Amino acid sequence: MYLWLSWYDKNGNWVLTPAEEERQKLEQEKQKTERLIAQLRALGVEPDLD
Repeated sequence: MYLWLSWYDKNGNWVLTPAEEERQKLEQEKQKTERLIAQLRALGVEPDLD
């Protein structure tokens, strides 16, 4: 079992750890890429994903 500490600022906002920030950034970039791919396909363009 793991115990995780969470940090909060004086306003009660959750403060992300560097690892959590990186994970969140990667997820946002993935979602943006997926939206752009969908837009290209809607225009009839098949993106080269290699």
